[in-house]
Amino acid sequence: KWTGSVPTDAHMWTGENPAFATNGTWKPWVMTSGDQFRPPPPPAYDSEQMKTEMAELRDFERTPTTNAIALFWEYGSGGRRIYWFWNDVANRAILEAGLGSDAPRAARAYALLNIVADDATIGCWDAKFTYWAMRPFQFDPEFKPLFTTPNHPSYPSAHSCVSTASATVLA
Repeated sequence: KWTGSVPTDAHMWTGENPAFATNGTWKPWVMTSGDQFRPPPPPAYDSEQMKTEMAELRDFERTPTTNAIALFWEYGSGGRRIYWFWNDVANRAILEAGLGSDAPRAARAYALLNIVADDATIGCWDAKFTYWAMRPFQFDPEFKPLFTTPNHPSYPSAHSCVSTASATVLA
């Protein structure tokens, strides 16, 4: 159970009962600690980079195609479904590589995939709850996200952390 507190700094993520707040404290499988590969801090709240990135986000033209793609990555393979998605990719890769009848090698592929996904999650959440980066709608209350955002800090992107690690192992 998380017993911490949400920062009160106006330039950080705000909310109550942040989701998965203890994930960054879990014991990793192969990393030495959750902070082993911690990324640098996100751009400062009042930096030109943040203003530029927010303007790019505001100016992005949503179309039925871009909405469909975003919704797939959020609901078809996002959140807790990300493990299902990448294990399905592994299923296909194992069959395409002819490992369907080589149980030890197939099991190794699944083990490596899920170990890296777990460690990526731990490292990602360590950083999320170190930096407490606000979400775009918190930076600009007039910005409307396409779908409800998760109840935790935005940086780094959990989907990017887990998907990059998973795709790298499978490659």
